[in-house]
Amino acid sequence: MNERSPKAETDRDKALFDLGRVHPLVEVVAVVALVGFLLWLVQNYRPRGILGWAILNYRLWIVVLAVSAGGTAGGLVPYYVGKRGTDAVLEHYPYLKGERWARLEALFGRWGAPVLMVSGIPALGVALLVAAGAMDIKRRAFLFWVFWGKMLRNWALVFVFLLGLQIVN
Repeated sequence: MNERSPKAETDRDKALFDLGRVHPLVEVVAVVALVGFLLWLVQNYRPRGILGWAILNYRLWIVVLAVSAGGTAGGLVPYYVGKRGTDAVLEHYPYLKGERWARLEALFGRWGAPVLMVSGIPALGVALLVAAGAMDIKRRAFLFWVFWGKMLRNWALVFVFLLGLQIVN
């Protein structure tokens, strides 16, 4: 009798951003619409500066997407450590004991999987990835939110680098 009672549903199961309930056709339509918009933008927008050029440069997009995908794949290691349970987490990451772990639990209890968008922050990121596994965040939602967080961080780094080049020149 492994049936889940209605009371056993947590807030994470009912979360608005739970990607487990999105129909694959909706995902395909969203991706096609995004690609279509980007193609239209590339054909109709003329950049006035280095940042506009960066947004329209498809080679830069490929690099950022590849680096983000690699970072997301690397994030699966701490995620699966977290999947082994809280004892395994605290054994591998003893600095998370006590109040830090309680704060991570509260963070995931309040925000759910979207909190993984800030996993690109170096020290906080590993703690969030491990906690996501221990808090039983679904792998699909984990990959989605971590990828977006890494992509935003990588674009921010590219823009800071390009602004630095623009100031130097």
